[in-house]
Amino acid sequence: MANANYTPKPTEVCITGIGSYMNLWEPRAFGANEPKYSMVILFKKTDKRQIEAIRKAIEAAEEAAIDKAWKGKRPGKINNPVHDGDELDDNGQRIKGVEYEGMYYMNVSNREKPGVVDQNVQPILERDKIYSGCIVNCFTNFYGYSSNGNNGISASLENVQLVSDGKRLSGKQPASVVFAPVTDEDLAEIDEYLQRDDLPDFFK
Repeated sequence: MANANYTPKPTEVCITGIGSYMNLWEPRAFGANEPKYSMVILFKKTDKRQIEAIRKAIEAAEEAAIDKAWKGKRPGKINNPVHDGDELDDNGQRIKGVEYEGMYYMNVSNREKPGVVDQNVQPILERDKIYSGCIVNCFTNFYGYSSNGNNGISASLENVQLVSDGKRLSGKQPASVVFAPVTDEDLAEIDEYLQRDDLPDFFK
């Protein structure tokens, strides 16, 4: 959880939600863009307290960007980093999957590797411990940008804390679920099978 002894900047916020598309260990490039560490954070539309904290941090980033990114003038259109998971296309079909239902989501990224810790704020060394679908705290910093005529606010991926397990969005099950321990009987059966004379050549 957020450390009560740390006072965040006005543009910083800790978001609790579902992590997805987790590229936390190696930077990844999308299209012609430079490689970055990244993830998607999904959070409930009903979480008014958290949404208000995000709104305030984005507003603070907009104010800072007027001088830092927008040459002293607020743009007429500012792209917002928060997206509606229930958005429909022109044919009335969902753009995102059912896991986005009732959610807002943000893409967060950074050139620098984020810190990744467990519930006890200890570094996570086993990559399988954190996956798409687990519940995380995502500490992010908002900042303004101006690029090729587009102006907006982006979310920087600073640190991630695993809060709890969740439903894997990929549908993939961990090895501990799909496998059972190999017994002496299993080994004897396999050895007996390999001694057969009618095995295909690639088994010999």
